[in-house]
Amino acid sequence: DSLLNQDRIITSGINKFGEQSAKLLLHPPDTKGEDGKLLFADENEMNKTFIKIFSRPRSHMYSERLKQQARDKIIARFEEYGFEVTTQKFKYNQFGFAYNGINIIAVKNGLNRGKAGDEIILVGGHYDTVESSPGVDDNGSGMVAVLETARVLSSVQLKQTIMFVAFDLEELGLLGSLAFVRDYLIPLELVKNGANFLGAFITDMVLRQEPDENSQKLPTDVEKAVPNAAAQIKANQNRGDFIAVWSRKSVDYELWQSLSKSRSQLQSSLKFKLIEFDCPLPATRATASELRRYGTFTRSDHASFWYHKNANYPSTLNAVLLTDMGPWRGELRRCYHSYCDDTKQLTANNLNFLKQTVDTLIIAITKNPPKKGVRPRTRPRTRRPSSFHLKRFFNLFDQKTD
Repeated sequence: DSLLNQDRIITSGINKFGEQSAKLLLHPPDTKGEDGKLLFADENEMNKTFIKIFSRPRSHMYSERLKQQARDKIIARFEEYGFEVTTQKFKYNQFGFAYNGINIIAVKNGLNRGKAGDEIILVGGHYDTVESSPGVDDNGSGMVAVLETARVLSSVQLKQTIMFVAFDLEELGLLGSLAFVRDYLIPLELVKNGANFLGAFITDMVLRQEPDENSQKLPTDVEKAVPNAAAQIKANQNRGDFIAVWSRKSVDYELWQSLSKSRSQLQSSLKFKLIEFDCPLPATRATASELRRYGTFTRSDHASFWYHKNANYPSTLNAVLLTDMGPWRGELRRCYHSYCDDTKQLTANNLNFLKQTVDTLIIAITKNPPKKGVRPRTRPRTRRPSSFHLKRFFNLFDQKTD
């Protein structure tokens, strides 16, 4: 699920398969659409999207009808923006149960779409929820960020191809993103079409800003893994007023640089903070010990790009997670995966916080896209991890973190 899968992880059964705030001017300074208008996110539009699509549970265990309604509305939005939309159906079976999942893939064609050498940037998040939670922050906020980025960029001609993906069944163990990377992105885009993958920006819980002291907590393993980030938060009296960017040290650095540079270009009267959580996981072949030590960092859809398990494509895929740290921040420490993850969180402060995240993504894609040909530094291994080690990796999702 989002960051901490506290329920279970099921992988062995996957088959192949508006109006701007008057108080704040916040936009890419020189980024304009084809009509010459400045590009920036709209808080009113995002608020409407929350209410219309992401204010009720989206779990097949709660109501398949409600989930299908949300799915239909997501597809309609992408089509409204003029994108090619594909649905990817996949199945998994475990413990005698069989479930169907549906990913939604929208593509904004770049100048070299369909040709060898096409460059792909991905923006994605999961649209499903746990049973009976409205999932406004988890992960309505991440999907609102995806849709708003898509809306704004629909009027821009870009060299790169941009893929916007809504993943299903993240709450059951990243199942949708694993199916997408392994059975769609790699074979159909990277191998068949010869495209270059520049990286994925994954948004999972990006709504809540908590400016009060001691509103931010860090799990013990995260605090030990990223001491610089932990020290920065402590120096700010443990305020939850930042977006964390989860990456692998020296591996996903280009994506972090893209975001960091873009944040500095925001014209804002407020301070919008990004903090890099660069965990020491390797590019490929993470050992069972490493995955046990840094397992928290693999608990959202970005991990499906890091360690995709496609034997026909040995390279890792660069990805970062943008998150408000969900279950370790403010009131959400109580409301995570609960009925109170609801629309009461749609305050002016939180919507503006989300707007800044989306505007940073817009600038990153239009002005500071990650560079191609970056070769992640990997250290040599004497052997590949065994199937036992891979099984241990996915079993780590079952464990709770302090």
